[in-house]
Amino acid sequence: MTVASEVRGSFGSSVDSITLSDRIVMKDKGKRAVAHSDNTKKKRGPVAPTPVKGKKKGRKKKSIDEPVGITDRYNAVFIIFNFLGIASLLPWNFFTTAKKYFDYKFRNTSLPPGTPFDSEDVATDLQTSFESYLAISSMLSNLIFMFFTMLCVRNISLNVRMVVSSAVIIIIFTMTVVLVNVDTDSWQFGFFLLTMISAAIMVGLTSVMTGSIFGLSCLFPSRYTRSAMSGQALGGTLAAVAMIVALAAGEDERNSAFGYFVSATVASVLALVAYFSLYYLKYSKYFLVNQEDNKICEVNEEMPSYRDLLTQRQYFASIISKVWPYCTTVCLVFFVTLACYPGLASIIKSVNYEAGDAWTDKYFSAVVCFLLFNVGDWVGRSVTSWVHVPRNGQGKLMMVLAVLRVAFLPLLMLCNAKPHDRQLPVILNSDIFPIVFILLLGLTNGYLSTLAMVYGPTHVRLEQAEGAGLVMTFGLVLGLACGSFFSLLLIALV
Repeated sequence: MTVASEVRGSFGSSVDSITLSDRIVMKDKGKRAVAHSDNTKKKRGPVAPTPVKGKKKGRKKKSIDEPVGITDRYNAVFIIFNFLGIASLLPWNFFTTAKKYFDYKFRNTSLPPGTPFDSEDVATDLQTSFESYLAISSMLSNLIFMFFTMLCVRNISLNVRMVVSSAVIIIIFTMTVVLVNVDTDSWQFGFFLLTMISAAIMVGLTSVMTGSIFGLSCLFPSRYTRSAMSGQALGGTLAAVAMIVALAAGEDERNSAFGYFVSATVASVLALVAYFSLYYLKYSKYFLVNQEDNKICEVNEEMPSYRDLLTQRQYFASIISKVWPYCTTVCLVFFVTLACYPGLASIIKSVNYEAGDAWTDKYFSAVVCFLLFNVGDWVGRSVTSWVHVPRNGQGKLMMVLAVLRVAFLPLLMLCNAKPHDRQLPVILNSDIFPIVFILLLGLTNGYLSTLAMVYGPTHVRLEQAEGAGLVMTFGLVLGLACGSFFSLLLIALV
């Protein structure tokens, strides 16, 4: 089921309000407006693909143009995609930010009152293994749910995917909020299992939501994909700032977690409202309705028509054959990033560490690891609005640049990570090194991933754009999963 048919079926009265002047398509090499009348439309049967006698040179698919006579008033649609990007990752960001809360929940309850419960010498097995199990269960769930979404993209409507994923995430976080003030000391292992299961489901549905958002953004001009990508980084930045504020305020770990989880719940509710508002804004309705009738000019004619594709294998094979350099780039970028961040980066300590010191003990990791990376990621994604190097079509060069980022792995391993329990020598023995490396890690992650996510879907036909967005997101999720597992190995080798 396409987005256009959903709009007509579920929001028919609203969509029919589009005027004839709104139904415009750019064809040939000039820009010529063609009016489409709903009363004279005839159902067209499948059109056989044009035989290809050889590779056609100079044929490039044009990007989606802004419609004539319709504008994104007040940048409302742009802001909606930005907020959808924020909301897609904010629940997970806040979940991982609440580390001290989970340390409290899994603490040694026999410790005398006033004894620090999160120090290494009194840490319980649940405390030490929590993050590792959380990363493994979450990334596996992320990968499985994203793969399932790809297989069902043509059978499960966008509305169903967005509504169900958002609703379940809201339910999970509502339950998590309630459990904050519940005494779980007598059933810590049960709470551990419940947290793992709920986190795995939440992350899996987050991947469904993220893939659907990027698939939807591919039906719009490229700046809307950039907006969604930038929103994801902004969500990470907000979570890092919230962590620092909580540290500065000296908030109780349960109060901080309560604030995190309530914020994530509210953001998920607002995201659902923002998504449905797209069907009522004139600008976004143009792209949602016309995707079935309008075609982007000068597409590659060897690409099978959407209606002619008979199987899932043909459908995705035709997309992957066009977007594989960009999908591979995204996968490599996030593989390196997750191998370094947050696992490896978060265990780096200041070379001037002093217990109880405000900077080296309290704020160093929060600022250098979490805030710097997310700010760099946000800036890198935002810069792609003005800088487009490498250019679209230079997919292999982008893959080379993604591979070069592997250099961050040994560089961070040689910083002051795990200073009291490490096998490698600390060669880069200055705080300036992790500061520069983590900032550059974020900048390159945001810049290369956004360019790849924007470029990839422009190489397929418009009616395959949503599928291309999902393929690109699957590459992203695959990189996240592999990088998370590799991070555990790197930490063990340090």
